[in-house]
Amino acid sequence: MTLSKTKIGLILTVKKGHKLDFIKKVWQLTTLKISPEVLPYERVYLLAGLALNFFLSYLIAIFLPPSEIKLVLTPVVAILMKATNLFCLALFLYLILKFTKKSDRFFKLYTAIVVGTLLIEAINFCISLLPSLLKQGFGIELSTHLGLALMFTVMVYITIVWMIVFMGHIFRYGLDVSRLKGIWIGIAYMLISVLFSAMIFGNPFEEIIKP
Repeated sequence: MTLSKTKIGLILTVKKGHKLDFIKKVWQLTTLKISPEVLPYERVYLLAGLALNFFLSYLIAIFLPPSEIKLVLTPVVAILMKATNLFCLALFLYLILKFTKKSDRFFKLYTAIVVGTLLIEAINFCISLLPSLLKQGFGIELSTHLGLALMFTVMVYITIVWMIVFMGHIFRYGLDVSRLKGIWIGIAYMLISVLFSAMIFGNPFEEIIKP
């Protein structure tokens, strides 16, 4: 028995509504308005978040402003680094939730961090493209415009602070700790992730900082 066009349309409308509702919740989560347990328990959103993380890493490697970093940070390396980062996150979450006897929260916390950091990193990526867009589109060099250079620097630092506060927000609710402790746990994870990645891939910026 086949479904009528009306039923098919209704199903598609409901699915679209669910997706929009999830995107809205992700935004509310990253702006600290809701806690991670509000997110739906659905694997499709986690899988989509993981796939988009890899795609964003690919775009970052492809569209980085011309520099020597491209000699090191190829699309393949960028994707492998992201895979390492996501594995490190899963391992860190598993161990800390196991230690605090809250293992049942793993899925939602992992999903929350995957999709939340994706949104912040996407915004940071757009900001990083501004200098090259200004140069190519308007012939404006940030080095000759102190105001624009300062604004660009401030926006970059805002996204960094946003990421730290967001991680603290997730760990605060996930581990039932204070906001300050959640932030420190988030910082600890970020440092461990960077060190773990550097141990495997080395410093992708080493070609730039060499004298």
